[in-house]
Amino acid sequence: LNNFPFPSFSLYKTILRLAGIQVGKNVVIRGRVKFKIRGKAGNIHIGDNVILNKNCDIRNRENGKIVLKNKVYIDSNVRIVAAREGVVEINEGSEIGAGTIINSGGITKIGRYCLLAGNININSSSHGMAKNKYIKDQPHSHGEIFIGDDVWIGSGASVIKGASIGDGAIIGTNSVVRKEIPSFAVCGGIPAKVIKYRE
Repeated sequence: LNNFPFPSFSLYKTILRLAGIQVGKNVVIRGRVKFKIRGKAGNIHIGDNVILNKNCDIRNRENGKIVLKNKVYIDSNVRIVAAREGVVEINEGSEIGAGTIINSGGITKIGRYCLLAGNININSSSHGMAKNKYIKDQPHSHGEIFIGDDVWIGSGASVIKGASIGDGAIIGTNSVVRKEIPSFAVCGGIPAKVIKYRE
């Protein structure tokens, strides 16, 4: 399942279901998609009318859970990871742009009909920073990220642990979101700050 290049689209869905992954109706897989399952296959739910493009990389380990609700669109080269007790939930009609990485050891929830551009980094986990250890040897901390409905996030933005983006907000290109963004705010910068509100 993790490395086998399935020769046809119909075999993808059959193998995924046999592995225990929940796959809805009319799911479209455009090219090779990698599923790296080191946790419970049944913790991956793919709803109806979901589209997964080539070179998507879907991973879970421990008790990580990934939920793609109906009509979710995942562009090429997107990586979604859920680890430990982590959750990644992408709700109905949202679109995730090419090259985006969603990494969750905590809780990451993306609302309905959101538009996320390419090369966004969403990460609900971070390393410790004590100077007496190498960074790679330090423990992780895990938190929550909530993105409301109808949110638009520009390319290259980062959304990190503790971020909460209200419904209808717009996040500018290359911005860093690390705390609460009000509904319908147009934001930009490092860290992201309110520029104006949608009218």
